[in-house]
Amino acid sequence: MKVYLLIATIVLHFYASAQNSLPITFKHVVNKQDLMLPDTNKIILHQDTISIQTLKYYVSNFCLYQKNKVVWQEKNSYHLIDAEDTASLKFNLQLPKNLQYDAIQFAIGIDNATNTKGAMAGHLDPIHGMYWTWQSGYINFKLEGTNTKCTTPKNEFQYHIGGYQNPYNTLQLVQLPVSIKSAIDIQLDITPLLQSIPYSTQARVMQPCGAAVQFAQLLPGLFSIAK
Repeated sequence: MKVYLLIATIVLHFYASAQNSLPITFKHVVNKQDLMLPDTNKIILHQDTISIQTLKYYVSNFCLYQKNKVVWQEKNSYHLIDAEDTASLKFNLQLPKNLQYDAIQFAIGIDNATNTKGAMAGHLDPIHGMYWTWQSGYINFKLEGTNTKCTTPKNEFQYHIGGYQNPYNTLQLVQLPVSIKSAIDIQLDITPLLQSIPYSTQARVMQPCGAAVQFAQLLPGLFSIAK
């Protein structure tokens, strides 16, 4: 028994020494200021008074590229980012030692194959409020708040962006160049989203539809490597 334990310890030590932990951090900004929920209570944007209550989204299928070729992929790659939960904004990717890469890619949302499996556990557990039904699947991106222009009760807007079946597939890919390899800080600027919402005519999107697709298509261009 002691021999087996010794062998297992050696194997685990060898595996750990062959890995490199790459910290990934997500941060959010609005109107050139850090968005910190629930502390960011009021945003003045083009004379609109806006408050953000919820910003949650899935990032998945992380890949690293070197000269336009995939050199690494994360297995079971699903991470729920919640602007109100600081612990969710940071996680590590476990890479082989001395891996060379010049770009990182990830999806915003949950892919078709995973959606067809129904509700799952962990970050994909419906308890997080990011799952509709087996037919509609996961909510890829959720933005909720208030704006004085909204004619809804309490001036609320709610954008729950999802859909994995054509013509309403909202999954989006983001690819960003990487120069610093010790850690990667990814920034999402939600200012263009707040500027694009038709508050007075369509303050709610709560199901897969054309408006959800249009909203989703804005997302990739809003991510960047934080300076």
